[in-house]
Parts: sequence; structure tokens; C-alpha cells
Amino acid sequence: MISITYYPFSICDYFRGTGETGDKTTYNEKDEKSAISFLYFEGSVTCVDSANPETIGYIYDPSKGLDKYISPAASTYVFNTSTEWVCLHKNNDVERYTQLQSVETTSVIPSGWGFILVKGMITTSDNITVNVDNYYKPRSTDITLTNISNSTSTIILIK
Repeated sequence: MISITYYPFSICDYFRGTGETGDKTTYNEKDEKSAISFLYFEGSVTCVDSANPETIGYIYDPSKGLDKYISPAASTYVFNTSTEWVCLHKNNDVERYTQLQSVETTSVIPSGWGFILVKGMITTSDNITVNVDNYYKPRSTDITLTNISNSTSTIILIK
């Protein structure tokens, strides 16, 4: 059964989902047009039907990293395995830019960029602990992140 949790952040709408082998879901054209990026970090899904024939057969999986949406048309997807993913959608007409970044020990985030933590736990140089699915707003100065989880943390930079 597919489960999706919605987080309405000021910069974008953020969704975290899970699905099981054989699950099927359809997204309408509005959903597809507002999508910014997808990140599949466990499992995979395949586009099996779309108003855009070029996307049929496309497989979303962790090897693609932060995948840009490829179909501004209604599409249906089938889960090949148990899958966990996150998806960012525009919530206004402002163009957004995203970048995937791993934080093994420390990492510097340039001023003007915010981020969403999708895996792990980190603290910032301004003494904020950021948990999974939290959005950290851009600052006017560079910010140093320190990984405090037992494995590599993963963030999606966004501006």
C-alpha cells in the first residue's frame, strides 16, 4: 500500500512516500507539471503509461541521484520493489534549483541556499539540530553542517 506524507514548506511542497512491490499510482498533469525533483533512495518504480510516450519504460531508482521530472503529462507508475522516495513540487511560479549532497562528516552550505534533510541527522554552525524531513531556510552567510548520525546524511539543497 502506498503511503505519502505531505510537508508544505515555504519554498516548496515536499512529499515523502513509500510503496510495496506491485503497487501502482497515477499522477495527474497538474502534479507532474509542478514537480521539481525526485529522489529514490530505496527501491524503484517504472513509468508504465503516460500521455508522453517518451517516458514509458523510464525507471526511477537510487542510481539516478536527484532526478528531474521528465513528463509534464499524466503518468502511471508501478513499484518494482519496496520503495521509499521524496518529491519536491513548486508551490508558486518561482523557478527552483535543487542539488543532492551527502554529508559524511562536515559540509559547507553556501549563503542563499536552504536544504531539506532526507536521511540522517545534522547540526548547523548556528547550533540548530536538523532532523529528517525538516527544511532549513537559507542564511545570508555560509553555514557549516556536521553529521551527527551513524551513517552518511543526505540533503537536498534548494533555492
